[in-house]
Amino acid sequence: MVSVPQTLEIESVVSQMSEERLHLENTPIIEAIVDIDCELPLDFELEASESAIRAALEDAYPNMQPQIVQEFQVSQLPGPQSEGRIRQELSALRFQKADGKQLVQFRTGGFSFNRLALYEGLDNYLLEIRRTWELFLELVEPVQMHKLGIRWQNIGF
Repeated sequence: MVSVPQTLEIESVVSQMSEERLHLENTPIIEAIVDIDCELPLDFELEASESAIRAALEDAYPNMQPQIVQEFQVSQLPGPQSEGRIRQELSALRFQKADGKQLVQFRTGGFSFNRLALYEGLDNYLLEIRRTWELFLELVEPVQMHKLGIRWQNIGF
């Protein structure tokens, strides 16, 4: 037989949960990601804006790492010869907090905010997401926003 708590006990538990923030020591969420995909101005060059972006973020996010995309293309020409091309470009500037648990990315396709474990709920990061998004708007001046995505990466079992 299952014991059902009385109403008074349930109200006490709910009241206590409201007063105390629920905290899980071993949350299965290992990363929370906010991605905002945007169309950037045709004349925008991430590399040319790197110093201004770095200056705006370096106090809170001292570690910067450029993200490079490399594209290799091989074409078979008539006969035994082939032709190859290599293209490399800066695709994002990734800024990380000193503790390594929070990242902001200014991408050629938009903006990303990543929070690594210990993830304590989206509400705790909304002000910082907004602050860094407003810096992105000011420094990059996107033409149009295409997609807003929020996702959570869980521990795989």
